[in-house]
Amino acid sequence: MKAPDRDQSRGRADISITKAGPAVLALSRFFPSRESGEAQFWIEATLADVPNIALLRKAFAQIEIERVQRVDGVNIYAHDSRYETEYFEMLALGQTGASGLHTAVRSVRVSGIAKRDDIAYVTGRLSLKLPIETKVISLNKESIGVPQLSASGASVNLVALGGSEVAFRTTGRPEAYVTVFGYDSAGRRLASAGESVQADGAVADRKALFHGKLDRIEVVFASGYLTKTFPFVLKGPGARRRQSIGPQPKPAAGPLIVELRAPQAASALPS
Repeated sequence: MKAPDRDQSRGRADISITKAGPAVLALSRFFPSRESGEAQFWIEATLADVPNIALLRKAFAQIEIERVQRVDGVNIYAHDSRYETEYFEMLALGQTGASGLHTAVRSVRVSGIAKRDDIAYVTGRLSLKLPIETKVISLNKESIGVPQLSASGASVNLVALGGSEVAFRTTGRPEAYVTVFGYDSAGRRLASAGESVQADGAVADRKALFHGKLDRIEVVFASGYLTKTFPFVLKGPGARRRQSIGPQPKPAAGPLIVELRAPQAASALPS
């Protein structure tokens, strides 16, 4: 990754911050253009510990950029860049200490500027897709070959579990499957090392790798998803040099409140 410019030495007070629903967004690091001719900056997101946010996978948390405005009013957002993605480029949706907060970073590509001070405004939307009415099914080696039914129109069958790898099959509504967690013999959750899937209609054969020796897994299903979208405006350093840019959308205010049911105990399929 390219080295940040000297703007990064500035204090946090100089970094633009705004609220977007349950998140606080900050316009932070800036990386000058190199071979590609595109510069890059980061939007840091700090999300409150709203229900089930820890279950989010990459595709469930998005920051969509609408416009990056230069001080002269030109939109410099490089939406056609081969490096650009609407998802958080680096995702670390784990709790940060005892605060219960979650952090993520969205990388944004721009063209036609040389320094962070040229950015006047960034407008976009934060979208969260949260699983609701979740059910957690715990499986170990004794569960191999015994299908387990979820309450969301899907079932899971453990195929193999050994070392750092697990293989399992899910059947039913594809969207009911949310994620899988791995645990060692001491009950510690293991970091994920990747997951692959081969799907054919309602049947999906899945493999997951973890950093550490597996003792059991937890497969999470959901009856559906709650999608919330929060528009935002981030004021860049160049806004001080821009007298008027016309009306701007206001970011949504207030916390995200989700009524969720507690996970239910797993039940074996009837023979």
